[in-house]
Amino acid sequence: KTEIADIRKSTEAKGFEYVFPDGPGVIQTRDEVDFRNINGLVSMALILSSIGDTTTKIGFRDMFNGTHMLNSTELIHMGVFVNTAVAGVYAKSWQKKAEVDALTTIEEVNAYDTKVGW
Repeated sequence: KTEIADIRKSTEAKGFEYVFPDGPGVIQTRDEVDFRNINGLVSMALILSSIGDTTTKIGFRDMFNGTHMLNSTELIHMGVFVNTAVAGVYAKSWQKKAEVDALTTIEEVNAYDTKVGW
């Protein structure tokens, strides 16, 4: 299960491909700093949206150092995407851990390939 957790962390840390309004990029999710930055931007977007501002653009810098200028609605959508993507990685790790738990012999456990199916 430790190997599954490690794969989950490394999968999450690779970031997530995303199609911004101005083209494709990768949203960085390497560590808590990346998530704090995303959450801060989405929080600002929620504040802007709550006062009816959907025109102010906020810059988001992706993994390849491309800056994408997003309005509040676009930033909120990006935040939902990131949370959904991370939840999907967690769900896959839970599934894999359940599969390991269902194995009944040491041979089955040793034969289980934790790297397949991510």
